[in-house]
Amino acid sequence: MMVVTITIWPGGDEAASFDIAQMKIENESRLADVSDYTARIVQCENRRLGVQGIDTDRVPQRGVGSLG
Repeated sequence: MMVVTITIWPGGDEAASFDIAQMKIENESRLADVSDYTARIVQCENRRLGVQGIDTDRVPQRGVGSLG
């Protein structure tokens, strides 16, 4: 699984940081030569920035070629 997290550090201040989104990508085909993946994208609601929350609840990607 690969996880990508987007974090804001206001003014470069780690102590004030907050996550705004995350994407999780999973290989569903046990590392076959042609793989199937699912991706889930979650965006946190942030009223201060006027951003709505989003949850894609797993988007399938079928038949992605080998990486080798």
